[in-house]
Amino acid sequence: MPVQFDPKIHLAYSPPESCITMEELGQAGEGLSPVGVTQPFPLLSEEGVRAIREELFTSEIFDRVTDLLGQLRGMSSRPGFAPFNEALWTHPETNRIVSEAAGVELVPIMPYELGHINVQLNSGKETFTKLGREPLCPKAPDNTKPEAVVPKLPEPKIDPDVMEWHRDSYPWVCIVMLSDATNMQGGETIIGSADGTMQKVRGPRMGWAMVLQGGYVDHAALGAYDGQERITMVTSY
Repeated sequence: MPVQFDPKIHLAYSPPESCITMEELGQAGEGLSPVGVTQPFPLLSEEGVRAIREELFTSEIFDRVTDLLGQLRGMSSRPGFAPFNEALWTHPETNRIVSEAAGVELVPIMPYELGHINVQLNSGKETFTKLGREPLCPKAPDNTKPEAVVPKLPEPKIDPDVMEWHRDSYPWVCIVMLSDATNMQGGETIIGSADGTMQKVRGPRMGWAMVLQGGYVDHAALGAYDGQERITMVTSY
């Protein structure tokens, strides 16, 4: 029987301890809020993570909404196709939490943009068949690998481990980690300032989120390693 979303069970919110402001980025007065990006904060409980993984990582979902880049998109644009995902991101309590973190009232852009999934696998595409309710166990730390390289501004360096500098199509995003990040290296978000300097926002733990004013802030994502999977969920506002 499908799990029904219950905020008392599936959310474990605690407000972000701090944020990087638009003023600190040299962009005072720009955007929709003084908040540029929050530090990671608890959003989903462990049961919440398992419930969303159980719904999405099925052959029915994979076969219909997975693209060539390993993204799952649009599952909630079909009524009843991914009801837990839809209920999670449209529930008033979730909207209240994201709005509180952003410092401005937000609602999701459209059903198509509810909880799309980015999948990075370090064991080949066949690992897709292993994805399910339980996150894949993290690998032991490998201290021989160098730290992920931060791309340079203003010209992004094309690198397979780095998402180049960009701004999002929509004003805000909420990004949630659905993998066990224990021993995971890299995966941070890099924020570009108006003066060309950069700030690194640490990667979230499993069930933790960060809220980013990505339509107004230059940012890039570093690749992650020392994990069998790195799966993030993104909803746009």
